[in-house]
Amino acid sequence: MLPVGFIFSYGTNHKLSNRQMEILQMIVRGNVTYKQIAAELGTTEQVIKNTLRVMLAKTRTDSRSHLMADVYNTYLTTFMESSGYNKFVTVKPEFESWMARKEQTRQGIMR
Repeated sequence: MLPVGFIFSYGTNHKLSNRQMEILQMIVRGNVTYKQIAAELGTTEQVIKNTLRVMLAKTRTDSRSHLMADVYNTYLTTFMESSGYNKFVTVKPEFESWMARKEQTRQGIMR
């Protein structure tokens, strides 16, 4: 589990509101549905979906899984840099190639 302070830092860097950061924490916690998030926050699924759409735009990601990968990639990079590692491993290249393959498949289906 990621430290809450890091999630707050990530949210602040991307100008997420407090409510958006709450939703981000729940998403990062994993295996939560829109319905579960809405119930915990006392709102509707549609409000959660709309809020997530805004969050994706702010973070320049295109899905919940992409958002989670970006959060974890940012955390790993930050952790490794702050720990003094000169060489650090990042999941970003693998993730970007996976996203490119996914997009090519999606475009092939849409044609």
